[in-house]
Amino acid sequence: MITQSEKKLYFYRVKLKLIILLLFAVIFHLSCRKNKDEVAPVITIIKPYENQQYSTLDTVWVTATVDDETALKQIDVTLTDENKTPVLQTMSTLPNNKNYTFTIPYDINDIELSSGNYFIRVRATDGTNVHDTYRTIKIDAIPKVLKYVYILSFGNSTTIHALRKTSSGNPQQMFDINGDFSASAVSSKFQLFYTCGKTFGDMHAYNVSDETEAWSIPVISDPPFPYFENIGCYNDILYTSFYNGYIKGYNKNGSITFNATTPTGTYPQKVMVTSSYLFADHAEYSGSAKVFAVYYAVSGALKQQMTTNYGVLEMFEKDNDNIVLFGNQNGQAVMNIYKISDNGTWAPHTLPTGKLYDAIQLSEDHYILALASGLYYYDYSDNSLTSYLSDIATDIKFDSTTSELYASSGHNIRVYDYNSHTLINTITVADSILDFRFLYNR
Repeated sequence: MITQSEKKLYFYRVKLKLIILLLFAVIFHLSCRKNKDEVAPVITIIKPYENQQYSTLDTVWVTATVDDETALKQIDVTLTDENKTPVLQTMSTLPNNKNYTFTIPYDINDIELSSGNYFIRVRATDGTNVHDTYRTIKIDAIPKVLKYVYILSFGNSTTIHALRKTSSGNPQQMFDINGDFSASAVSSKFQLFYTCGKTFGDMHAYNVSDETEAWSIPVISDPPFPYFENIGCYNDILYTSFYNGYIKGYNKNGSITFNATTPTGTYPQKVMVTSSYLFADHAEYSGSAKVFAVYYAVSGALKQQMTTNYGVLEMFEKDNDNIVLFGNQNGQAVMNIYKISDNGTWAPHTLPTGKLYDAIQLSEDHYILALASGLYYYDYSDNSLTSYLSDIATDIKFDSTTSELYASSGHNIRVYDYNSHTLINTITVADSILDFRFLYNR
């Protein structure tokens, strides 16, 4: 039988063990805290100098010293914008000791960069702590210049001629495209030229550098019904309207990156894309009404739609909540403003009698319209519409790098000085012009 003194001794020993364990835990915790690395690497950028000037495609030689009291695991060099968001690739080096000096050649290899201030960011880690140091540099962008004017002309019902013109030369035929035609587009960033058939023709992407086909989407022919309706290049993605009720987006390699299903009973025609939304005008399979719809640009999900009584020929983003629509209602030109937040439209101005052939946006407030009675200039800021030229054109484009307006009809493209309205040049091809596009160096 255990005596009272033995019980006391037993509980004393248990308490002693607990105290000893607690002391060991405290000592271990203090030891860990004492050994924890809380000191970040120290970075000193030697080159480039503060505010040093560079041009796109230059190489920045980055020299820096990095020191740490324990060890260095990795050093990264990145170009960031003024918000310190990376804009180019990261170059890395693995130090072989805790005190390290390095020099890395960093290429400014994106011709799309705008002129302005940027940061060279040097980031170092010792495995526990990360530290960044920044050095401001200035980059001058490559001037944007018109490289080619691509022209599509009608050969016959199954042949389209593809031509291109340099800034100083005459149009030269590149190749013939088998099939019919619905639209064309270009990507200056990726140097791609796109053409699209309708009922009999495929959709093609061509490399500008050597005129070879980069990829294609074959037509599924089912006459008299079309397969393709339209194409347009936005945010480096080629968006395609299909008669079977789909809108698909293709990246530079021809892979699908966007997919939307149109409202029941409709098929998409004209499409325009902003950073947040895709806007599309739709026709009905049965009926004469039009449906204007808004999709989310990322998911492709339908946000909202409304029924209209006119077809949209062109549309432009005025601001985050307003889209300018130009089209025709029973052969009469119309202009409306679509307000996203209200899912409704209103007409700011009545257009002259006759059909609208084309419209271009010069800025958020300024537009040129190709109407049956000539070219007109519209200013949203004072809601004024004035005659610009008496030229009757079915297709117009504006080259912002030269301030020149191109207007085509029949076999000719007439080039005007935008400010003086004077005719500078006339480009003539053998066959009727279906479409033309500007491709820039970047």
